[in-house]
Amino acid sequence: MVGETIKVKYKQLEAIRSVITKLFNQPLPIDAQYWLKRNVISIETSTKPYEEERRKIITTRGLKDKDAKTYTINPQDEKFQELMEKEIDIIINKIEIKKLTTAQLNQAEMQQIEFMLCEDKLIKTSSILIQ
Repeated sequence: MVGETIKVKYKQLEAIRSVITKLFNQPLPIDAQYWLKRNVISIETSTKPYEEERRKIITTRGLKDKDAKTYTINPQDEKFQELMEKEIDIIINKIEIKKLTTAQLNQAEMQQIEFMLCEDKLIKTSSILIQ
């Protein structure tokens, strides 16, 4: 597999994580699970500074719920919106679409992870180019 750097808006990551979590709970070939996990690690590594910034914004600008010890922030908050619009570079390993033929995803979910998918021919071509 060849990693490819892509740009993703920070606000898209929750939907992407949700679909990946759904895939992890389904029986998929081991190589598809492996590359999904590698992509998760890449996403976590790339977003770590943004996650810290997000927590800081929420705790400084959000409203604290006394009972639950949690914070609520207005999604329209200027600083929060600014962070959500930032683009993040992530190295993604492509997964052959045929490896996910048993996956139970709807069209909207497929669209969220489309950047991770490719046809078998593309993987073979990139492997030949590397050699």
